[in-house]
Amino acid sequence: MTIRTANSKIMGKAKATVKNQKRVAKPKVARVAPDVASPLVKVSYGEVSVMVRTPTNSQVEKSVKASSALIMRLGRKLASPGVQLQNAKNIPLFTADHHDPNVVVRDLNGVRKRGRFVGGVFKPL
Repeated sequence: MTIRTANSKIMGKAKATVKNQKRVAKPKVARVAPDVASPLVKVSYGEVSVMVRTPTNSQVEKSVKASSALIMRLGRKLASPGVQLQNAKNIPLFTADHHDPNVVVRDLNGVRKRGRFVGGVFKPL
């Protein structure tokens, strides 16, 4: 594996140590005691291999239920047409005019005005 640093020097195939880099805290991993001692299996992805325990039946069932619930919620959201836009105070929302494609409608604090952009600035008609 060849490692390149920010200044594009090739450091070679050996283990590389990079000086002057901040240390990154290792993420904490939740340790879960298996229901039944399960065998370790080797899982590889490219050149990286790790030894993991196979999930128990109860862990698989719990994961299937959680993913099924997520898919149901996602399906309900995807089935409803349109997009909900929330207008914040003092922030305009611009939409196209249905009757004239050269005109835009600005909705600012509940006041709707038709106009055009001239030089990047909205000019009401």
